[in-house]
Amino acid sequence: MNISVRIVFVAVAAVIVAGTIVAFLLGRQRSARYYPEARAVVDKHCVACHSIHTTVPAFPVAAGGVRLDTADEMRRGAERILVRTVVEQNMPLLTRTGMTAAERAVLARWIEAGATVPRSSR
Repeated sequence: MNISVRIVFVAVAAVIVAGTIVAFLLGRQRSARYYPEARAVVDKHCVACHSIHTTVPAFPVAAGGVRLDTADEMRRGAERILVRTVVEQNMPLLTRTGMTAAERAVLARWIEAGATVPRSSR
């Protein structure tokens, strides 16, 4: 392979890698942008049972050991939130908090976009 072909090959590879990195970072920013709405839904419908300080007498400790007090706890529990709250729709328990389809969609959008949080929320 002559030198000019190698240079072109390396340049194309560099552009592809740079584009992949930019797309990844933009995706993370987009997901982080959805976090405040997702946080509001979790605060309204989930933390009563899934908190270090639960407010539901039936759960003196976080239900199922799942805590959602912090952004990092939400991020770590994102897959479980998606399955139980969005797909199966069996959370909140017995739908006792009246979570709407629109609120479930907010959670799904945040999780499907990568479940990232802004640095300021960590």
